[in-house]
Amino acid sequence: MESVESYCTIREWRSKRNDYFLTNKQRFDICEVSCQSSICTSLNLAAGMLSSVIALYSNGIVHGDLNPGNILWILEDTLDATLEKEVASSWSRLGELRPYRVRLIDMGASKANALRVAGEYRDSVKIYENMKSFLSPLFHECKCHRFEDWLNFSVIPSPDLQEYAVDKICVMMNGNEHKEIVSHSEIAGDFFRLICVLTIAFGYISNDTMVNGKHMTADEFANADPIMLEHKDYNELVTLMMYRLEDVGAIRAFSYEAMIVLGKIDKLGSCGRLINWEKVWKTEPLSHVKMENVFDTIKQDLE
Repeated sequence: MESVESYCTIREWRSKRNDYFLTNKQRFDICEVSCQSSICTSLNLAAGMLSSVIALYSNGIVHGDLNPGNILWILEDTLDATLEKEVASSWSRLGELRPYRVRLIDMGASKANALRVAGEYRDSVKIYENMKSFLSPLFHECKCHRFEDWLNFSVIPSPDLQEYAVDKICVMMNGNEHKEIVSHSEIAGDFFRLICVLTIAFGYISNDTMVNGKHMTADEFANADPIMLEHKDYNELVTLMMYRLEDVGAIRAFSYEAMIVLGKIDKLGSCGRLINWEKVWKTEPLSHVKMENVFDTIKQDLE
């Protein structure tokens, strides 16, 4: 890893982010600038972490210990100064995905040895836990939805792996009792798809909260008309959610770095099946984007 002068761990950043929501906010408010800054930072940090992880997986390497203390956000200034700059520019960047520079340290199971299988399972669990933390503001004080509701899989105890003291991630396919082990690479790829979809969605929502150059209040936004998208926009979102990513270069919301990662996730086996997309779009404030007709069309195609 290159030498860096300034960085913070994801654990350190998360502590500051959580202090803000626990002290100042009752719930996530897309109309509030500091809240927009927090979700913008969260999405780009999550994308940075996943980019680094996917780069490892693309080269046949697992990490094995993706706890928040081993994930570094590389900074050009102090953390406080960086977060102040984030607040100042968050509105203009909320609809753009530019993964932050993230580096991974202390790779506990990177070699192809007897611990590799345990490292793969542990990576899956830690990616799940980190993503839940990154997106936690969306569910803060929300009684209707949970992060777990967005997923078609669950983390379950695995007695046959007790010697490694890890969990195994399994998928509940189509609501059946059949369980299938999810690969660490697929979960990383599908979560990157989720970050891409959220980036585009929040960009539309943020633009819609502006009236005559001023942000709506939370009450005004709650009573506003649903956000209607053009056909092209729907096609981009549906492609990101559950199809092969053959033309991602046409989506302006993504930086060159983000498009490179999107080009890798198909090869890692990602196809969007691990995310319950209908539940995602039923969660506020995402529910303000009218998506019901999209899922009706997809269901008809599948039938």
